[in-house]
Amino acid sequence: MTNEYNPDGKEIRFIDSHYKDLFHIPDGSCVQIHYPDEMVVKPCTFIDEYHTQIGYNVFHICQFAEIMERNGASYMAEPEIMGNEAAWKVGRDRILAVQTCEDGYDYTLLDENYNEVDGGQVDNPELSMIEVRQDILESFGLERRELRAMFYEDVMEQMFENGRLAVDAPEKRESVMEKLMQTGEMAAPSLPVPPPNAKSLNDKEDTDMKNEKWDDVHGNTTPDDRMVAFLESPTDSYAILQLREDVDDNIPLMFANYSYLQKKEMEPEIDRYEVVYHGSISMSEDVNRQLEDLYVKFNIDHPNDFRGHSMSVSDIVALKVVGEVSFHYVDSVGFQKLENFMKSENYLKNAEMAMEDDYGMIDGIINNGKASGLEERPSVLEQLKEKPVPDVSHKPPKSHPEREIE
Repeated sequence: MTNEYNPDGKEIRFIDSHYKDLFHIPDGSCVQIHYPDEMVVKPCTFIDEYHTQIGYNVFHICQFAEIMERNGASYMAEPEIMGNEAAWKVGRDRILAVQTCEDGYDYTLLDENYNEVDGGQVDNPELSMIEVRQDILESFGLERRELRAMFYEDVMEQMFENGRLAVDAPEKRESVMEKLMQTGEMAAPSLPVPPPNAKSLNDKEDTDMKNEKWDDVHGNTTPDDRMVAFLESPTDSYAILQLREDVDDNIPLMFANYSYLQKKEMEPEIDRYEVVYHGSISMSEDVNRQLEDLYVKFNIDHPNDFRGHSMSVSDIVALKVVGEVSFHYVDSVGFQKLENFMKSENYLKNAEMAMEDDYGMIDGIINNGKASGLEERPSVLEQLKEKPVPDVSHKPPKSHPEREIE
């Protein structure tokens, strides 16, 4: 796989938390991480001299070292596989088994229940076991997933056992219902035909309007709403801001450290960012400790409803402590406080526009009142909000947290 960030084929450097060099690995190869209770292999991609993509996330090399240190983990380059067979759990729902053969390698891809998904042969005996594994995973779009070693014989034994049970299973007898359907004595129920002028629920305009009203009634929030909620919070709070993915010229700035922006004579601009999460924090006079705690939280202990990427360089952490708001750029090492990221006058104008009844009264005083002569009618949306909404939400399934650097 070609890496656009590394046309010269530079190696990936791993260091400890004191910037001491530990080892280098080729771009695209894997790092083997030894946690206190398990071993995990993660693929790595070169980003620049100080940043590496490990699995699905980008890390500053010192940041990765610090996270490993906090987790009591050690790490090393993945060693070559010397045997003739190997197997791995690929992510959460795939298993890959590989063995050598006369013309190269045989492989079998299974699901989490040891049912065969695919299989075949790689006719190139010159490749190593790790190179073959990488080619297979790339062909199925699984190359970013973390790997856990398994015993090849155990995997194949379980697969063959599944096949034997399938063969030995008693023949399924047709039900009376199926026989009736086949003989035509019972017709399948027909769906009601909509009237000729009925409007499809798939109509984009209609669906978008319904979604907007549903969001308003049920409290779903937009990035702008989350920013206002953070700024108006009566308690100490925080917000995580990340570069907007729908702005094309944001791409070169993603994961850029602060010195890079300074060389380009740039400063982080609020219009390029969106709030992806906000919440409350406990009162503390140590801002640096709060920032570090949030950094760890959004790398190894994500909230269940968090939908952004793990906190990385170029993200911004906003803090509101005792009524004072500050913004902190996530740098290669530590944080850079931003003095002019959100000017107060811009926020006041936005807040007034969001709350003012009459746009003709934008004057620095929030909600002067409605303009005269306008008849106030309760909207359908307001009536919906006044009615109790039945609790039809489903509790998410109990998750089994997996140690991820995501």
